[in-house]
Amino acid sequence: GMSHEILTNLKDTQIEEELAASRRYLERNLETEIRDFSIPRGFCNDKILRMAYAAGYKNVFISDRPRDLSDDKCHERVAVKQNWDLARFELAIKGEVPVKEAFMDRTKNLTKLVLREGGYNWLRQLFIKIMK
Repeated sequence: GMSHEILTNLKDTQIEEELAASRRYLERNLETEIRDFSIPRGFCNDKILRMAYAAGYKNVFISDRPRDLSDDKCHERVAVKQNWDLARFELAIKGEVPVKEAFMDRTKNLTKLVLREGGYNWLRQLFIKIMK
């Protein structure tokens, strides 16, 4: 979305605006049709998917696909990190994840599951603040 907010925390009108505004912005600046959407921070449900398709997106990508999503047009994606070098990017293309990174990903996913959207976002913002 335009603000990178967790969509499942927003009202329907806010979600619609996030989906439409980000698409308009990208199409205007890139001068090409935007058909794909990546869900911010991985929190998604069937309602968000329906709204994304209604906004004109053809494919939706999510870093950690919830098992309860019924849509087969929602694809898993790799969250490329800014500190990756070419060798790490090549591992991602092959579908390989270093052991330490896999452990951290599982820890993050468990945190998302336990704390849900609000708690996870609060903790994430705290870590970002501490790391600055």
